[in-house]
Amino acid sequence: MVGLPNRTGRCTICKRMKIKCDLSRPACSRCRQLGRRCEYPIVQQGQIFINRDVTNPFVKALDVFSNASKTKLREKSVPKQAAVSYACHFETLKHSIPNSPDPDPVYMVQLLSNFMGVYHPEVAQDPIRAGQTPASWVHLLPDITLTDSAYNASLAALCVEQLGSWYHDPVLVRDSSRLYGSALRELRKTIGGRKLVAPDATLANVVLLSTYEQFSSSAGQDSRWASHVQGGSHLLQLLGPGVHETPVGRLLFAKLRTMIIFHACRTRQTSILIGLQWPHRVDIGETHGLYCHLQDLMTQLPAIMELLDKTAERSGLVQLLQSCLSLNEQLLAWNEKLSDQVHGQLYWIVPSVARSPADDPVLGRIFPLAFQFPNLGIAQLLLMYWSMLVLLYRTIQDIQKRLKKQLASDASIQQSSGHQDRDRSELCSDHSHPSNEQISLLANNISQSFEYCYHTKSGTHGLQSTIFPRWVAQSFYESQSDKGQELAWCSELGNMTAPDSQFDLFVMKLGDNGSEGSCRD
Repeated sequence: MVGLPNRTGRCTICKRMKIKCDLSRPACSRCRQLGRRCEYPIVQQGQIFINRDVTNPFVKALDVFSNASKTKLREKSVPKQAAVSYACHFETLKHSIPNSPDPDPVYMVQLLSNFMGVYHPEVAQDPIRAGQTPASWVHLLPDITLTDSAYNASLAALCVEQLGSWYHDPVLVRDSSRLYGSALRELRKTIGGRKLVAPDATLANVVLLSTYEQFSSSAGQDSRWASHVQGGSHLLQLLGPGVHETPVGRLLFAKLRTMIIFHACRTRQTSILIGLQWPHRVDIGETHGLYCHLQDLMTQLPAIMELLDKTAERSGLVQLLQSCLSLNEQLLAWNEKLSDQVHGQLYWIVPSVARSPADDPVLGRIFPLAFQFPNLGIAQLLLMYWSMLVLLYRTIQDIQKRLKKQLASDASIQQSSGHQDRDRSELCSDHSHPSNEQISLLANNISQSFEYCYHTKSGTHGLQSTIFPRWVAQSFYESQSDKGQELAWCSELGNMTAPDSQFDLFVMKLGDNGSEGSCRD
């Protein structure tokens, strides 16, 4: 035990958090768990105890009497290799969770390393082996300058929120809310300037804060997430194709573009997609190239939906049906390309170990089987692919119903020829008749993938990958009177249990017609 008399005063960290301090020296137990420098202000001698190394608070303490000594100590504590691998800290990660922003680069590197470990463990453990995936943008965050105050605040807000949610620490979750407010203020200052001096950092701010909202359980989550997505779309339009000039910009663009496309599909409007149909580079990885190609195909569907809501004429409906059939062929071809580039199976079936309150004690589980994937990147691609097919096939069914209604109401249909015959031939095409059974199979594929995504090895990125597909599957189940069990299963997702899974974490639940809600998933 090291220290002086006067044990009544708390350390500065516990005092700021307004929590009880055990007054241990050189560092209290709370600061040791958080990996923080534990400081004790001693009135009678003015001494402060500071841990020598923030990554190892158990070394020993030094007495510091001046700011110059503090600066010198900080310089000595900077490790030669700033990046800390997730694998090395796996065992002690839960005991070193920082809780507030610090200008110290060493602290930010440690915070980012811990965040990467819970967001996507696969990328954190071996970024090279994992390859380019939809989560690769996280690995490039250290390349963005840490001197940008807005980026620093946004990064700290998301990291603290993710760590607090993962380890169920309410103090960290509350602190992340304060950091989020600070990040918003800094972002407004950056955007309000005459010139955007750090486009990569600003783009990263939008991605970080929109991701923060997807895991936030606070009120107003829906409007804030939508605002970030719309603001990101505007920012991408301002930056133009130049956003692809840096590796960081390319990956951040792909990440933000996915959220924009999801929002466009839900609102059935394309205004948010204006200017985002730029040619993409595929020389940064085959999987990432497939990811961008799928995005290009996905941008076609909101335009079809928007036109369908405005079209009543038969000729327009036929053109939309043809566009849908063309998009279907392109999506199927994309899936064939994915199969060719992946060695082995895209997915396989295993017995489910998750238990849902919606399961019948007599009839058994609603989904007795679950899907497994080579990695989370493949799982996310397939979830996006299946989601697009569900939305596309339901759109085709809607067009068919409208065309059949118009043809049936035409009294002279039997005597007509030419154009109307072509309309009837379109309706008779096998490919233009997706059945409810086909759509149900796709929706079930989505549902049976959630057990894999919610496993701890998939990190919080696995949860994030299910937000849009869950909305797609659940919307289909709601439209079918005989899918009550499947609908109940989706509704109870947050109450399910399984070994080494995280069904109890908060994640955003999308609502209908572009509105969102928050639920415990």
